[in-house]
Amino acid sequence: MRKLTIVKRLHVFEVMSGFPSFLKPAQGLNMTHGAVSYQMGILEDWFGRRLSSITARGDGEQLKRCCESAFTVLEKGSYELRRRNVGTSAVVGCSATFYRTV
Repeated sequence: MRKLTIVKRLHVFEVMSGFPSFLKPAQGLNMTHGAVSYQMGILEDWFGRRLSSITARGDGEQLKRCCESAFTVLEKGSYELRRRNVGTSAVVGCSATFYRTV
């Protein structure tokens, strides 16, 4: 299991990093201003410092580039998988035993 539980927050950071406030990014993400602020607070807690200090040191630009690169790879890979002609069926596996509790 992956330990990087901040992927959603990194996406929000990538979107909002090009704007001076949370208002426009919030609209683009279909989130409230408060929800974007909350997500950024969680990201700051994860990094252990304020995002303004990350941005002031130039680390914010590096983080933005990392996010852009990672999300581009994910997006391209997802579209490639989606375009593959694998038919219309899906294989789903499950345990042969079902437990019933009374």
